[in-house]
Amino acid sequence: MLKINYLLALLIGITVACSTKKETSENDLGEAGLVAGSDEDAHGCKGSGGYQWSALQKKCVRLFEDGMELTPVKATQGTVAYLLFTSPDEDAQAEVFLPGESVGRILAKKPGDDAGTWTLDTLTLRQWKGMYTLTGRGEVDLYQGHPKDESTGTATATDPVPDVVTMLQGKWQAVDDPKAVFAIKDSTLTTYYEGKKRVTNTFAYVADCGGNACSGRKGKYGCFTTAGEFDIDCQSIFSLSATELEVSQGVSGKIVRYRRPQ
Repeated sequence: MLKINYLLALLIGITVACSTKKETSENDLGEAGLVAGSDEDAHGCKGSGGYQWSALQKKCVRLFEDGMELTPVKATQGTVAYLLFTSPDEDAQAEVFLPGESVGRILAKKPGDDAGTWTLDTLTLRQWKGMYTLTGRGEVDLYQGHPKDESTGTATATDPVPDVVTMLQGKWQAVDDPKAVFAIKDSTLTTYYEGKKRVTNTFAYVADCGGNACSGRKGKYGCFTTAGEFDIDCQSIFSLSATELEVSQGVSGKIVRYRRPQ
């Protein structure tokens, strides 16, 4: 009888101990199944709060609040990237956070470059007319963005219409047919082939692509029209930087890429 009571007491003790251990474990883990404080990285940045470490600013930051949002040039590139500087007045280095990477990449500014060019391996960041463009291998445009307006928290560019017009000025060479070139100078657009001048038309920038030759197609940066003696054509601008242009041509909607000739 004593032996039975002893075994019974032992079983009850084990059951209570297991229950207590289970409750303690569940309390420590919390609802998310994480040990308290385990969402902090080596620098103490809490991922659950949206924070991650900036090696450039040497503090925990929330990129969607502290960084400049860079949107993909092409939809197939996925989500946004973010850009940070040491401070608004210090831009000797730039830190870029690419999608899927928890650690930023620090790019160094090229000496004597007043316009602003930062490089690291195959990545190049350029600032021109208030627009930041990140390019990858082969000088392919990856992401673009403007600084935030502190009063509204949204990305902005100063006087965007003249900005686009200015960026379009100069020569552009077709990527698929390098013999085809066009040049915009003020309000004229001249096409060339194999170095020979072909046609000169009137050039105009259109912020609202709706109607007329543009047929309602909207480009990210508006459209531009070329008018000859008898017709008018419209091209929607889907991508634009200091070195690369991508447009949808005329009624066909064919996507054509251009680069600045070397």
